[in-house]
Amino acid sequence: MKWRLRFLWMKMRPLATLVLLIGIPYLPLAPWFAVAGPEPFALSPILVSQVSTSPPTPVSGGAGKNGPSPPLDAAEIRKRSQNWEVRRLDGGWRLLMSPRFAVRGDARVDDLRTVAAFAECYLDAVHERIGGDMTDIRFSIRAYAREGEFRRHAACLELEAARSFYDAHHAEIVLHVPPTRDRSELAGALMHEVVHEFLDRVHDRTGPAWFVEGLAGWFTDYTLEMGRPTPARRDPTPEVAAAARDSKLIPLRRLTGLDLGAFLSDEGALMRAEAASLVRYYAGRDPGLLKHLAAGRHPPSDLAPERVEKEWIEWVLESGK
Repeated sequence: MKWRLRFLWMKMRPLATLVLLIGIPYLPLAPWFAVAGPEPFALSPILVSQVSTSPPTPVSGGAGKNGPSPPLDAAEIRKRSQNWEVRRLDGGWRLLMSPRFAVRGDARVDDLRTVAAFAECYLDAVHERIGGDMTDIRFSIRAYAREGEFRRHAACLELEAARSFYDAHHAEIVLHVPPTRDRSELAGALMHEVVHEFLDRVHDRTGPAWFVEGLAGWFTDYTLEMGRPTPARRDPTPEVAAAARDSKLIPLRRLTGLDLGAFLSDEGALMRAEAASLVRYYAGRDPGLLKHLAAGRHPPSDLAPERVEKEWIEWVLESGK
């Protein structure tokens, strides 16, 4: 038996030596292969419940044509990002490291810097209002310039119509950032997804749907005050006011029991608008309540949705005038 094993080893030794000589020099690069570019996605349908996407229609707040005003101009982006590290990856991809975000993609370097600078600004705005411990958390964003690769990713999550979404399974924001994308539209979509990533990574929250979608919608309808994104104080969503006038609002008891799939469906526009309106109402009643809800607690009994519905509708109608 021993002589047979020795004979086999003598035959295999040249091949084993060749494999080692070829493979050893590449071992230090192994950690980068995992982030080199778009890996294949094969997700179970159940994971779709962990994905949140920004609304398919343009957001309504701010001064931009298709969304809120970008929080920073080109000069400010260059100033903030001048020392951020950029590394080349395989497949024409790059990895940009800002203070709290890792942004990888095949988009232009200037676009990666823009995405990271906006995200850093939005992260501060969200943290200021709902709190949480961000110690040792690195947030992730994937930015596709090539539409085909973005569509392949989105199709695996049954989000063919999306141009951005937060994938909780991989803990990353996914964006389509072609050179021609309107910066106001990008600003609104990115703010929406930063809220989802913050809730998931900092507060371990991907639900309930009314709160996570409502909070993201509330933040997205922002204005700039002293250069800082600030959610609108009055309700700017005309569809909610119109539904209130026509007595077509979804009852809050039902709204707060819906799952994420309902909010992301084609019929979910009014649901998302109502949820954002309810969050904005709560923020006006008690700013600390949002931190309370983000921490996973229920509203106090006197502020339960069914208890404040009448007053909320009156506030919606007054805001819509």
